[in-house]
Amino acid sequence: MPKFVLNRDYNHLSPNGCISFKKGEPTSAPSYMTKELLQIGAELIDGVAPSLIPEEPKAPVIPEGGDRREQIMAAFALIVDRNDSGDFTGSGRPSVKAVEKLTGFDVEPKEVSDAWDEFKVSMA
Repeated sequence: MPKFVLNRDYNHLSPNGCISFKKGEPTSAPSYMTKELLQIGAELIDGVAPSLIPEEPKAPVIPEGGDRREQIMAAFALIVDRNDSGDFTGSGRPSVKAVEKLTGFDVEPKEVSDAWDEFKVSMA
């Protein structure tokens, strides 16, 4: 188990367990609690701490040129992959704005709806 040290007395309670820290004393904790202990300011004494900074999102890759339908399908794949609730409508379909942002051209709601039905069938 990795050891952590904290600059204060503290009882950390979480769904993953309870750890009691005494100021400046190394305390063992399960490895699955590493990120949450780092977030409260505990320092990892042994081992390598994981990064708490989220990775930069990768720029979307939509094929240029080609068929309009292919570009919309590629946009759907990216939207599904990143799974951001802001990209979907209340009915669970990708929003027109999200598709337009990724493809770089205007699309009609009917066009998105029809292509989404085709995309779902191709994913099944």
